[in-house]
Amino acid sequence: MTITELTNDKKGVLLNKILASKPRNRIIYGAPGTGKSNQIEREAKFYFASSHYERITFHPNYSYSHFMGSYKPVVLYKSNSSDSKEQYYKSDKLTPVSTNLEPVIIYEFVPGPFLKMLIRAQKSIQQGKNENFLLIIEEINRANTAATFGDIFQLLDRNDNHDSEYPIFLTEEIQNYLISEGVDQSFALNTIIPHNLYIWATMNNSDQGVNPLDTAFKRRWSFEYLELNKYKDVVEDWEISLKFLNSPIKWNEFRDKINNVLKDFVPEDKLLGPFFLNKNELKQNNAIKNKLLLYLREDAMRMNPKKLFKFNSFYEIVEQYDRGENVFNFNF
Repeated sequence: MTITELTNDKKGVLLNKILASKPRNRIIYGAPGTGKSNQIEREAKFYFASSHYERITFHPNYSYSHFMGSYKPVVLYKSNSSDSKEQYYKSDKLTPVSTNLEPVIIYEFVPGPFLKMLIRAQKSIQQGKNENFLLIIEEINRANTAATFGDIFQLLDRNDNHDSEYPIFLTEEIQNYLISEGVDQSFALNTIIPHNLYIWATMNNSDQGVNPLDTAFKRRWSFEYLELNKYKDVVEDWEISLKFLNSPIKWNEFRDKINNVLKDFVPEDKLLGPFFLNKNELKQNNAIKNKLLLYLREDAMRMNPKKLFKFNSFYEIVEQYDRGENVFNFNF
């Protein structure tokens, strides 16, 4: 009997049992286009209800207030009852507003994605439900992780039951918000990450503009390397159309030739993964020039362009490519 033939209850029990063996704090890393996001998405759909996981993307300006939450201005509207016949309009001065509403600015605590998922996971436990939740963080090393996680950093240490080993005392504003959302006061005062909350992330060390993860932070995560060609069979039939060739060639064949050159000069996480370009982009001249060739010249082979290309500068590469010239140092 396969898992799809089980009843929903039995299927849920089995999936939870399999999921329990997965790391709570998990980072998948590898070369660009290897399918890191795709793998996490497939596993999220398999193990979690669609409403039980959320995806966010870190970036250089992402902060603790984005991640955890902060006080923000919120607009409320006060109704003014009046016998006046005055007509009010929206900002376009054309759309009439039937009711005279006076805007009032107040400040409320607005939770970030981590806090929202934390509340849902804890309330599920309080209600005796057997539910799991997942927060997906794309590009985790594009933000300053020490600043973004802040005091949450301590919660990443999990005990044998997969709860946080050491609780933390959050700010009074966050504690009050937790209690207002129905979380037990004891949890609000001594907050942990419960065992049913998973945090899975992706990262690529070789990208420009990324921040290094310190040793203490990395120690609290399970790292999983995604091999360069793990999903090459998925793109087996994909073809790339190059201007200097009379007919398309297999995308995997093209990647293999490029990677055979790159591997002698750059780290493995700068090689081309199967999903570096999507199927449609492989047929688009602009995508090939401004995504593929640009990456190969400006990122992968920035210091040794002539090892891969016939021309040194990117503008020469693009110019000759547009003329139908093979810009690489080898034939396909």
